[in-house]
Amino acid sequence: MCNCIKETEERICKELGAASVQWEHFGQMRSELKVVPFRKDGKRSRVPRYISVDWRFCPLCGKEIR
Repeated sequence: MCNCIKETEERICKELGAASVQWEHFGQMRSELKVVPFRKDGKRSRVPRYISVDWRFCPLCGKEIR
């Protein structure tokens, strides 16, 4: 398992002088997709659906996480 994300967060904090940097959904090691489906009448739905996608690989270096 790599530590690319933690190293990148630390580097960004130094470069920008920020107190903290957080990657959305990193704590759960997953991302969330927002999907707007079509209704039965063929129009776009007003209510989006959300799908969770677990990370299998680091988004920075490509090494397998699990």
